[in-house]
Amino acid sequence: MNILMLIAAVLSATLGVSISQNDAQKIVGKDHDSIACFIEDNLEQFKTEYHNAMNDFSFNPSYVENKYEVYLIDSESYSTFLDFDGNNGYMLVADNYELLDFKTEGQLDYFNYGYEVCYSPDTNYCFYYETEERYIPFSAINYLGQEPEDIMRGKCLFDYDITEYTTRKDGNIIHDYEYYMNKRYGSKYKYVSSTGYSNRYSFPTQMDYSFYSLDGDNAEGNCGLAALYNSYLYGSLRYSDKKYKGCKSYGVKVQARYYDPYYFSIMNNPRKYGVSYIFDISSINVFPQSYLDIRDWMQKNANYRCNGSSAKQLANCIKAIIYSDSKVKVKPRAELFLTFKQIKALVDKNCLPLIGVDDNVWGCHFMTITGYRIYEKRESFWIFKLITPVNLLQLCDNHFGLPTYMDFEDYTKIRQLSTVYVYY
Repeated sequence: MNILMLIAAVLSATLGVSISQNDAQKIVGKDHDSIACFIEDNLEQFKTEYHNAMNDFSFNPSYVENKYEVYLIDSESYSTFLDFDGNNGYMLVADNYELLDFKTEGQLDYFNYGYEVCYSPDTNYCFYYETEERYIPFSAINYLGQEPEDIMRGKCLFDYDITEYTTRKDGNIIHDYEYYMNKRYGSKYKYVSSTGYSNRYSFPTQMDYSFYSLDGDNAEGNCGLAALYNSYLYGSLRYSDKKYKGCKSYGVKVQARYYDPYYFSIMNNPRKYGVSYIFDISSINVFPQSYLDIRDWMQKNANYRCNGSSAKQLANCIKAIIYSDSKVKVKPRAELFLTFKQIKALVDKNCLPLIGVDDNVWGCHFMTITGYRIYEKRESFWIFKLITPVNLLQLCDNHFGLPTYMDFEDYTKIRQLSTVYVYY
């Protein structure tokens, strides 16, 4: 008896199904293509094993209609995508009997878009856009019906509603992450790991950093400046890194001394601007020196006048101030579509990214990513295993004193304008 005959006999006894020498070779190979061929050749048995193990009878394909190769971003390897007949589902087969994605119903048309299909567990199906040298999720194009160029220019605005998964108090913003996870994903998703800031400590809000108020509202529009300062503040307090050494405030405050000509013109002509109430706090309030340095640089170099700031301006500000304080050269970037793996690496290295959004919840707004929470669901049947991750981003959103959270699935649907970070 040759080795394949022996393996076939052992596998037949173990799996409870007759295994040919050819199938035995495919299984032993453990590579994605061989395993995909084994599934295709034994589809009826695969369905039976799935039905019995998962108690889910919605998976009923008759045959494999199409087969594609998909590039895996994280492992820099390839997998096999099986598209079953009609709307009877699809799966992404990796090495070692792992199913990276498995849907019992529906189908994907991403393979007709003219781009090489890539995959990452956190970014899902995407393509590499050479013009910007970035991966873009297909969900952006599919959901919005826009071209890659429009997406990369930040022209993708859409409303979203997660109120069915949050408490009545939270509304469209996640504060109670345990409640959210249970309502949206169920008890099968288990906590894996996290890092971030405790609810015992309150974040400063952008109102705390605002020099001026108009009719009692935060008039300065300084969310970008506040987000950048909070990146310095919480990165410095939590870690020790020479690149942030000069940006530490240690709670030291000095009297605000920078006056904004734009606001003085409003105070001199309140009727012209239709303002009924103006309160100038610049002469009586105090601010951290690092924040004053950021604001002063933006005024002198980015024409900042108590209004919004762009991702590129904030990136340049990071570069200039860190070099001025510590003589260390850093490479700031303002980009879209960072993978969760990239964001996690930045947070773990004390580089707290800024994220800019434009949506129905925060409006046009910058926030600081201060941490993350990782969950996953592990399932197995027959000789196959399926691991499904869920990742939450912890945010200092500049409106609430306590941390808020964003589901990374929403991040990949183009809720963001830009992600600003220092790369080193």
